[in-house]
Amino acid sequence: MPDVSGVGISFGADRIYDVLEEAELFPEFTSDSTQVFFVNFGEKEAAYCLALVKQLREAGINTELYPDAAKMKKQMTYAHNNGIQFVAMVGTDEIESGKIGLKNMVTGEQSSVTISELISIIRYGFAAVNPYFCAREFIRRKQSRNGKAVQPRRFQDQTDRGHVR
Repeated sequence: MPDVSGVGISFGADRIYDVLEEAELFPEFTSDSTQVFFVNFGEKEAAYCLALVKQLREAGINTELYPDAAKMKKQMTYAHNNGIQFVAMVGTDEIESGKIGLKNMVTGEQSSVTISELISIIRYGFAAVNPYFCAREFIRRKQSRNGKAVQPRRFQDQTDRGHVR
C-alpha cells in the first residue's frame, strides 16, 4: 500500500513456545474428555444410542458413540486407551427393557441402569444410585484388615489407587 507507513515487530512461533514453556505458563490439561462411551452394536442400536447421547450431553456429560459397528474388543480397547471410565452397552435386550448396560473400566463392575441413574452415577458416584455400595466397600475394607476373606480383585484395584466410589 503506497503512502502508508507502519512499524511492526514479529516473533517466531517457536520462540514464543520456548519462552512459555521455560516460564511454565502453559495451562495444565486435564483429561476432561469423554466420560461415557457407547459401544456401537449396529445401525438400529446406534440410532437408539444417539438419543441417549443427546440426553447425557444436555446434562453436561461428555459422551461419545463409536462411529461404526466394529468388533467389541476393538471398541473396548479404544475406551481403555483413551482413559474413559464408563462404557455403556445397549443391545436389543436393553432397548426393550429401557436399561443401559454400564461397565466401570476402573473397577470392572457392571450394572444395568436407566438413563437418569447413569446421570446420577456420573455426577455423584455409585452411592447416589446404590447406597449399599458404600456399606459394602466399608465392610470389605474392614475384613481385609482382619485377615478374613475379601471380595474379588476388582475392588482391591479400586482401593489400591485411593479411589473409593
